Amino acid sequence: MRLIAITTAFILISSSQLFAQELSENKTPVAGPMRVLVESGKAFFRVDTKVFFKSDVIKLLAKTSEFRCSYADAMIFKMVGVKHQDLSLLKKNLDNLGPSNKKTIFDLLFLSKLIKYSSGQKVLIKTETINLLKQAAIKNGCVKKIGRATVSSLKRFMHAEVLIRSRFVAEKDPKSLQEAMKAFRSSLNAQIPHQVYF
Repeated sequence: MRLIAITTAFILISSSQLFAQELSENKTPVAGPMRVLVESGKAFFRVDTKVFFKSDVIKLLAKTSEFRCSYADAMIFKMVGVKHQDLSLLKKNLDNLGPSNKKTIFDLLFLSKLIKYSSGQKVLIKTETINLLKQAAIKNGCVKKIGRATVSSLKRFMHAEVLIRSRFVAEKDPKSLQEAMKAFRSSLNAQIPHQVYF
């Protein structure tokens, strides 16, 4: 498996993609003991064997917001389609999801898949890159202080970012880029199962 390195000079690629329709086609009905969790409002979705309860979604929202604040031009956000205002609205409406909130849940679900997949890939992230992210996090007011948990979270998101850039940064044609991303999404969705509970 090839080793991927990232430099501090990031190449920006603009691409807005929506995943709700594609992911909703893969959702399966809720049954058995899990229905009790759904009815009590404790579970939102599952990625592979990991069930995301309300507390997990809140943590994922916080970590996603931190990384987006530290690296606003990250390609993973352009790919997934999640926006800062969507994250804020979802946090306010977790107990009463509207259509736009559910779309954001699907965005987070796919982002979770992407992070899970990238964690199994051999990716090299330079110490300088992490240091720049830490500096940006403090400078932009993303976090009050940088602890080990924050550094670990930044690294997980950066793994996904490196992976996406390594696959798509060389693709200059917008149409070809969209087709390549669509194929990647389909492949990832086939590899990692999921289930939604709303």
